Amino acid sequence: VVGLSWAPVRGSRQSSTGNGSQAVRSMQDADTREVSMPASAGRRATECKGCPPKCCSGGCRGHARTSNRRNVVAFEGLDPLATFGITLEWSTDTCFATTGEPFGVPGYGPHSGPAIETPRASENRRNFIVVYAGRSNFRSNADSFCEGLRTDNMLGVYHSKIERPRKLNFAIRGTLTLNILSAKYTFHDFRLGQGHRVLTNNWWMASSSCHNYKGKALSCQSEE
Repeated sequence: VVGLSWAPVRGSRQSSTGNGSQAVRSMQDADTREVSMPASAGRRATECKGCPPKCCSGGCRGHARTSNRRNVVAFEGLDPLATFGITLEWSTDTCFATTGEPFGVPGYGPHSGPAIETPRASENRRNFIVVYAGRSNFRSNADSFCEGLRTDNMLGVYHSKIERPRKLNFAIRGTLTLNILSAKYTFHDFRLGQGHRVLTNNWWMASSSCHNYKGKALSCQSEE
């Protein structure tokens, strides 16, 4: 079992790592009909076009006068890892968003883009997750994010205490895999959510394998 730690940086839009581990950085920048995806072995029930929580593959147009945002969370390490020493993979189990808000790449048809992706940027980075969703804080998103966890299993950027989110714009749960140089770290039932803090949108992380250290860092153990 391998332990990793995340620690948020105060006063900036990113969190830095402790002990040479990873960091998390947030960059702020439907049609409700369900379309089933082709059946295949191992396909999750939420792999369909429609709205959360039933479908997590996009295609949710949302109500009129709502805005779809490209929400990005990046995992970075201290030098020499920095940006290019880390790549990640993400597999979604469940997702939650405020009713009426869009979820998925605009277009919202059967062949439109996903709601959650790990794209490879032009500079060949692959250390971030993008969630295409609206931003509307709602309590049920936070409740779903926290379900089955203790308060000390989670950490919010810009929060210096051990506490849980009251409201979130959206939340996703799944398997996070970090590839750091030649090592691989897998975290099941890992949770990411976006809330709102003063004048910015902040990210939350949680897992039953994580422990919040005095509101300063989140230490997580992988399955390896």
